[in-house]
Amino acid sequence: MPNYGVFVDPSEYRRNAFDFAGGRLGALADLGSRESITLLQTDVSIREVRTLIQRSMKEACDDLKKSSLVPLKSVTDSRLDIFRSPPPAHELSETLCRQFDEHLDAGSCTRLEVSDVDPSIIFDAYFREQPPFDSSKKKMEFPDAFTLQRLVMWAEKNNTEVYVVGPDRDLERICHARERLRYFEKLEMVLDYVNRADELVRRLKKKPEDLIVCLSRFVSEEFPNLEFTLEYNPHGDIENVVVSDVEVGDIFALDVSADEVLAEAEVKVEFAANFFYEDLDTGFYDKETGRHYMTEYVRGEIEDSQTISITFTYSIGADGKSIVSDVTFTKDRIRVEEEDRGDYGAWK
Repeated sequence: MPNYGVFVDPSEYRRNAFDFAGGRLGALADLGSRESITLLQTDVSIREVRTLIQRSMKEACDDLKKSSLVPLKSVTDSRLDIFRSPPPAHELSETLCRQFDEHLDAGSCTRLEVSDVDPSIIFDAYFREQPPFDSSKKKMEFPDAFTLQRLVMWAEKNNTEVYVVGPDRDLERICHARERLRYFEKLEMVLDYVNRADELVRRLKKKPEDLIVCLSRFVSEEFPNLEFTLEYNPHGDIENVVVSDVEVGDIFALDVSADEVLAEAEVKVEFAANFFYEDLDTGFYDKETGRHYMTEYVRGEIEDSQTISITFTYSIGADGKSIVSDVTFTKDRIRVEEEDRGDYGAWK
């Protein structure tokens, strides 16, 4: 039996876009399959993940029907068939739910029944306004209360701890109140914690200069090639993106093998760019064609900084130098505030 369990809150699955085979969640399942950890879920939390999948998929399918995407339907290109005839949301949800089950199976997940929890413990905390019930959403906390009490029971039975992972601050308060629960804000932090004893990871955490130079060069060269959108005028464009500074921050070890580490780094990027957009308050709108005519263009320059994440594979060569490969951005769209417009503007 591994010496600790890991429970991923449904909100953290949503933060990772339900990418069950992706870097973080895939690395988690791999740790479970190798019995480095015991992956834990309760019947309640599993149902909550499936509910979140259904809601998120419906929202995603609804987005395909929004007016801003309508022009794509007019393009003669088979690659855009999904915009003309998107699959039903419930079918996509069922597929993603199956992938969730496969993720749990791949990680040798232990599924816990909350029916084993003594309800009197939960109601005692409820009436005493103890975590998780010391907030205005007391009744909404019952599922979490049963789930977390069941995790405590598992930890006590196995004389160990459970690492609880999720961005919900209520989880943090509960974990601080329970001796057997340890809180981690996000999945990359707990993966890093699990893997940090490895010698290769210790070398990585020191952020050797040749590693920093390599990552900084990649970001400087490839950041301008990402997709940029304007915050207040998404119909506009951004061009001439120039990176002025790159600062590599925290580095997390996601997965470790005998000779390499899958890692994630937070990077602060300072850059400048030009932007332009049609001022839809000028010209006139033709209802028959659905287009604006004789509009004026607004042009300007921006200076901005964004903190983004990159993933990469790290190893050490025979000469002792860092080897960095497969560097990628974790997101490919950057939203930029072109000016401080408040609630004013064409896109209100």
